Amino acid sequence: QDADFGLHIDETLERLEAVPPARRSRYLVRCSLDRLTPARQRRLAATGCVHVASGMDSRADRGAEALAALRRHVPGLHAEFVLGGDDDAGEEPFERVRSMLQRLPFVCPGIAVAAPWGGTMLHRTAMREGRLLEAMPLALYGTPWLAMVPRHFEAVEFYDRLIALMEETVALPATLRRLTLRDPLAVRLGRVSRTAAARRDIAEMRA
Repeated sequence: QDADFGLHIDETLERLEAVPPARRSRYLVRCSLDRLTPARQRRLAATGCVHVASGMDSRADRGAEALAALRRHVPGLHAEFVLGGDDDAGEEPFERVRSMLQRLPFVCPGIAVAAPWGGTMLHRTAMREGRLLEAMPLALYGTPWLAMVPRHFEAVEFYDRLIALMEETVALPATLRRLTLRDPLAVRLGRVSRTAAARRDIAEMRA
């Protein structure tokens, strides 16, 4: 798996294309959807890509068409939806993610909590506004922990909405829909692993 695929995408694809077809291995990448033009999607398919993971914010509807197009070339798709950012308020961002996942059952979702990593605009804004939890150890940054006070949510309200959405993504009907897709075994096993991880996160948040 190449976690920085999008940084040198054309150079990497050229190297993969230079490998004789009979010697190519299947591979997984993490890449922003806006980097995957139709031509690059076709090249991914031709060189053996079986899984693409991409991060998205709560304005998830913007990526629906891109994911549907990518599905024609790559069987396994994982979308990481980040919630709790400064633009999120009320039920709307959660509903947008929920609606998109209902339209795109072939996408394996991940639900992440926005983290104010050092050097980012989110970190600078949270620090300036006094919302940064400065005593939070770095090991606890990221899902399922809040490392800052959300701008538009009380913590309990945010977690109630987050848990409800995550429980829908790992409910039996949704899990069975993904398992019955005609995808490579490795992709289906990956979905099982992510479902188990999401259930562990839910249990931690409820504890």
